[in-house]
Amino acid sequence: MNRLFVVNKPIFRTSNSYMGYIKRKYNTKKVGFSGTLDPFATGCLIVATGQYTRLFQYLNKTPKAYAATLWLGANSESLDIENVDSIKKVKAFEIDIIEQILDSLKGELTYYPPKYSAKKVGGKRAYVDGTLSSLKRLYEGKFHYDNEKALNPLAYLKIPQNYYSGNIEYMRLGKKLTVEYFSIQADGEYWIDAGDFFAVIEIINGNVSYKLNRMEKL
Repeated sequence: MNRLFVVNKPIFRTSNSYMGYIKRKYNTKKVGFSGTLDPFATGCLIVATGQYTRLFQYLNKTPKAYAATLWLGANSESLDIENVDSIKKVKAFEIDIIEQILDSLKGELTYYPPKYSAKKVGGKRAYVDGTLSSLKRLYEGKFHYDNEKALNPLAYLKIPQNYYSGNIEYMRLGKKLTVEYFSIQADGEYWIDAGDFFAVIEIINGNVSYKLNRMEKL
C-alpha cells in the first residue's frame, strides 16, 4: 500500500516507536517518517508507506510553524519538561515586556542548541530559568494534520515537472532516456507524469538518469 499522510504524534512517544502503531493500524510493514519530533513534542509528522517512503527528499516541507508554551521559573538541563530539576516563583512580566521580547525574535536568527552543562559567570548561571512546557508542530509547508487523510504526493513535490515526448514504454521498462525528448533540458531534478505512474529523473550535462521510476499513483 502506498500512502502519504500526516499523523498527530502524541506526547511522550518517540517518532520511531510511534511507527509501530502506524504499521499495525494500516497493516503494512514498510513505513517511514520525515522530520523527527522529540518525545516531548507533538503534532504534525509526515508519514509514508510502501513506495512513497522514497519520496521524502523530494517533498516541500517549508516553512514550518510551531506553537510553544514557556514555563518561567522551571529549570531543566534539556530545556523541556523531561528533565526539570528545580522550580521557583518568578515575578509576572508586564505585557509590554513580553511583546518587546517577541518582536526581538522576528526575522532571521542564529540559533545555538543548548548545552546540558550551563556556563557560569561568577559562580552563577549565566541565564534566567525557563523551560519549554509544550511544543506542537502545526505544519510543514502544505502538510498539516487532517485526520490522516491520504495525500497526492504530486501536489507536494518541491521539484518542477518536466514533460517527456518520447515513447513512455521506454520509461516503463527503465530504458535509457535521451535529453532531446524533454521539454526542459537544463540540469536539475524533475518529476514526470507517465500516465498510470510517475518518475523522478535527473539531467546532468545532457545525460538523463532515473532517481525514482514506476511510482504508482493514487
